[in-house]
Amino acid sequence: MTYPETLNYIFNLHRFGIKPGLDNIRKFCRHLGDPQDKFRSIHIAGTNGKGSVTATVASIIGEVEPDVGIFTSPHLVSFRERIKIGRNNFISKDYIIDFINDNKSYLTDNGISFFETITAMAFCYFRDNNVPWGVFETGLGGEYDATNVLLPELAIITRIGFDHTRYLGNDLPSIARQKAGIIKGDRPTVLGSQDDELSGLFRSECSNRNSKLYNNNVLVNLVNADYYINGSQISLYLPGMDGFRCFYPLCGDFQVDNLLTSLTAVRLLNQNGLELSLAQIKSGIEKLYWPGRFEILSESPFIIADVAHNEMSFNSLIDLVNRFLPKKRIFLLLGMAQDKDLTAIARCLKRIEPEVLDFVTVKPLNPRACGSDELSRFFNGQGFGSRPSENIGEAVREMLESLKSPRAVALVTGSHYTVGETINELYNLRAIDSELISSLGFGYDSEVGIGAGL
Repeated sequence: MTYPETLNYIFNLHRFGIKPGLDNIRKFCRHLGDPQDKFRSIHIAGTNGKGSVTATVASIIGEVEPDVGIFTSPHLVSFRERIKIGRNNFISKDYIIDFINDNKSYLTDNGISFFETITAMAFCYFRDNNVPWGVFETGLGGEYDATNVLLPELAIITRIGFDHTRYLGNDLPSIARQKAGIIKGDRPTVLGSQDDELSGLFRSECSNRNSKLYNNNVLVNLVNADYYINGSQISLYLPGMDGFRCFYPLCGDFQVDNLLTSLTAVRLLNQNGLELSLAQIKSGIEKLYWPGRFEILSESPFIIADVAHNEMSFNSLIDLVNRFLPKKRIFLLLGMAQDKDLTAIARCLKRIEPEVLDFVTVKPLNPRACGSDELSRFFNGQGFGSRPSENIGEAVREMLESLKSPRAVALVTGSHYTVGETINELYNLRAIDSELISSLGFGYDSEVGIGAGL
């Protein structure tokens, strides 16, 4: 198969659905020689922040182990982003093709799902490339997530909020218990900031599983943080080591909390023989590149992209908009999945304090995406003055025209796919120079619409 044919095959594995339980992935891994046992790993779950923590931990580990493996989802501009080694060594097209060709009969005969397939692919890619460490973000939940066949050196759980309630439960304790499924006996657990009820739940889960729990303010002390639109200047003290000042290139106090969670994990790994110096920790923090998180795609015209897609992340996003763009006029480009709580998102958007210049809804190339007409009707019913666009390409051209107005800034948000396709359109129009696309070595346009999947 060609690379596009292979991607289509992979995305079509969604036909097998999402299956609770780990029997499928365990059997598949045994068939592959249990590749997940051939490297040391860190496992990360949570509703929001797990991707940022995965990227931050991997960036810091990369200072002593440049061949650290990184598994995240979903992607922005290329399927290959999901599996990489080091900063820019994305899984090759040839490896993807060969893996599917070698396992196609097994996948089809045993009903292996999309996420089970790409998780096993990551395990094998890291094993075959002698990766010493793998940093893994769960896909959905924790207990029954395909990544949970790992026996990690430690587990990390970031902030818990409402998302994927169809699968994880309709209340926060139910969702938290699913995330707690990654906690392993005799392995430490690092906990990001939670409310008191959830903190107590995780303490109980760790006690029941014989896992020592570390809150993210014990091994790392935040001395001071100055917040800017492109990141935060932070002073930190690491008890038993020393203090240092660094620039964390992700914006917002919630991202600083993610950094504290990441550093707590790194300190525990240091106690386990990783031997990172303060200078290496600082360097790893400052080298981080994690696109689509209140990312300034362009300053002229002024375009910001953020992958917010649930109530918690939208509230954080609107806080940043109100803080850093108070005198701007916002062109809002929004595309979302069908399963999101639009009523909650509407409440968040009503908190926008700057003037909204225009509000355009779009439908990204994803079978789960909400139609632009449907999305616009909903928000207009909530008192907004939105209008649908036929496609993201048209919306981007309208956006660029609107950005000629004084004080105008574009905010692109709602899903990874909305942000990814917008980046592609802007890149093709030469409106931005994307570091992400450059690092992949080819334009996203070659993958637009392939599989149109998750």
